[in-house]
Amino acid sequence: MQKVVVAKGLTKRFKDITAINDITFSMEEGSFNLLVGPNGSGKTTLERLIVGLYEPTEGSVKIFGEEASAAPVSVMAKVGYVGENYGLYDNLSVISNLLFFSRLLGIEKRQALERIDKLLGMLGAEEFVKRKVSTLSRGTKQKIAVCRALLANPRLLVLDEPTAFLDPESAEKLREALAELVKEGTTVVYATQRLDELSKFNADILVLKKGKLVGYGDLDSVVKMIRGIEIEISYLGRLSKEQEKAMKTLGGRLMGKRIGLSIGSIGKIPKLAKEAVEAGINITSITFLDYNLR
Repeated sequence: MQKVVVAKGLTKRFKDITAINDITFSMEEGSFNLLVGPNGSGKTTLERLIVGLYEPTEGSVKIFGEEASAAPVSVMAKVGYVGENYGLYDNLSVISNLLFFSRLLGIEKRQALERIDKLLGMLGAEEFVKRKVSTLSRGTKQKIAVCRALLANPRLLVLDEPTAFLDPESAEKLREALAELVKEGTTVVYATQRLDELSKFNADILVLKKGKLVGYGDLDSVVKMIRGIEIEISYLGRLSKEQEKAMKTLGGRLMGKRIGLSIGSIGKIPKLAKEAVEAGINITSITFLDYNLR
């Protein structure tokens, strides 16, 4: 199996801050790779190194056998990336944006229109095709940004918190679409701090903390390794007195539209989520805040 991404002793410093610290790993063709960790753990920096937006301070990261930061256009054409910014033109419509990027990628117009129609349908965004990007919600912009990244059928797709602003149904559609891409041989790198997403993919999981790779493996090995987890549950609507009491019984700390909790291990999250849902709480995400290692 071809190694699509290979990092050796990868380090990135910004003045006296070490954002990525001596990381070594590889990612195979057709693999799903989750980058997991709380804010500030280095997920975004690592993804930017992989797609060549940053040069390493030390070590190397190669994609398709080429140094990522100096890869030729022929290699970068195989890469799709959705970062923190959407990379869209606000003053243009969705279709104008996607046709513009299609032209840059050398895709003939008829083929581009067919591809755009398929991608928008896949993510449930067809109704926005003529809308200006500036009028869209953050979640819809996220969908369009993913469509842009998929226009050229990339062999390496790198996504930074792709479900951050999506509703549960849209997030599930995106996960299903990504699973199909992996079956077709695309390598996916997916950064998240949402612990509820770990069990939704058959993935290799890279656990980051303060720029270090502190865990690497499948879900079972990661569950065994991480202890003393601080999480945050986000929800819609307002909690009733009974719901507040139920969460406090579980050790929850109420913080506006969020509930903070300390749990012993990742393995307890499904039961916790089930109890919250049974109490009638409309959970939108369960987010990593911090953790300890076994």
